[in-house]
Amino acid sequence: MAFAASVDFARRGVFESNLMLAFAFFLVAFVAMIVFMELARRRVPVEYPARQVGHRGRTSYLSLKLNSAGIIPIIVGSWLLSLPLMLRSFGGGQGSWLRAVAAEFEHGRPAFLIATAVVIILLALLYTAFVLDPDAAAEKLKAHGGVVPGIAPGEATAAHLDYVVSRTVVLGAAYLALIALIPDLPIAYAHLPFYFDSMSALVVVCVVLDISAQVRGDGLMTARGIRQ
Repeated sequence: MAFAASVDFARRGVFESNLMLAFAFFLVAFVAMIVFMELARRRVPVEYPARQVGHRGRTSYLSLKLNSAGIIPIIVGSWLLSLPLMLRSFGGGQGSWLRAVAAEFEHGRPAFLIATAVVIILLALLYTAFVLDPDAAAEKLKAHGGVVPGIAPGEATAAHLDYVVSRTVVLGAAYLALIALIPDLPIAYAHLPFYFDSMSALVVVCVVLDISAQVRGDGLMTARGIRQ
């Protein structure tokens, strides 16, 4: 939709040709970034004893997705950040303090940009903390005889996985915040005459990647399973 709108604006002379070309490069780079980040994995090596697989041991990997939270933090965060704008209609006259506060949370305003980044990062961290369980993963590895090289089984493995997951999740949360902020940065600084829906682009790319993975039969394991 954004690309179609830009083409229409360029045809009518609202968009300059060089700005149109720059926006086309931006869209390609934006999609490439989503593909790269959604396919990014932090692989933790796991070794199995030789007695389980014959005369030789075997090394597998615990594959942790960089963006474990998916699009949920952006969806929930967008809903939360829309509340001030909804409350503005109940704020009375033009001089109402509620209207003044709500105006600062309009798209492109500094307060909105900061609040968006903070809310989405917090939601991503909170969601991942509920979904990923290092203790359960460590127990499953121990039950199957798998060990992380250089790390003792049990609590030490759980602590190591928690350390890795914590840093991986921070990168994923920052990535989601950037995805959410990208549409507002052109509005705030480039004064584009239309709104670029980055969440729709994220959903489309994620769906295509999921379908592609299912067709290929990829066996990437989650934090609750092990790739065999």
